[in-house]
Amino acid sequence: RARLGDAYYFQYKYAQAIEHYESYARRHEGSTNVPYARFMVAKSYFQKIPTDFWLLPPVYEMDLSSADKARYHLEHFMRRFPLSVHATEASSLRDRCIDLQLAHHGYVVQFYVDRKKWIGAVFRLHEVMRKFPIRAHTLQNYKVLAIAYQTLGWRRRSLQINRAIAQR
Repeated sequence: RARLGDAYYFQYKYAQAIEHYESYARRHEGSTNVPYARFMVAKSYFQKIPTDFWLLPPVYEMDLSSADKARYHLEHFMRRFPLSVHATEASSLRDRCIDLQLAHHGYVVQFYVDRKKWIGAVFRLHEVMRKFPIRAHTLQNYKVLAIAYQTLGWRRRSLQINRAIAQR
């Protein structure tokens, strides 16, 4: 059954591959092929992420729900099977998903900033900093927050964020 998922995967039928890999992993929980099946579920979701094509808008402007699902499954796989032979590739794919998600959030923040919708920029930046605590706390994001707080009249928050910027 896991190899049936491979057949669908290599035919670029990722939805069917996901279905077969998940079915195999549920039914054969003790099998040595379960880590492979779980990894292939995550990799199939990763393959469903839109790619750059000159005729289409950039990837970060598109729907990245597949990147969210791929990241979720990759992180689950890495927690559950940290010693798997696929752990290194899973880590690399997860990092690429995070890069795409950060680019998308940056695009949305810039959308709000360009339209002077400061509250939207603040909420989006708070969300991205919560979701990606290590990689989203950048000087650029703090500067946008400072400008947004200042524009919104949130004086105390503006002073706090400017102090944090000065300490960096």
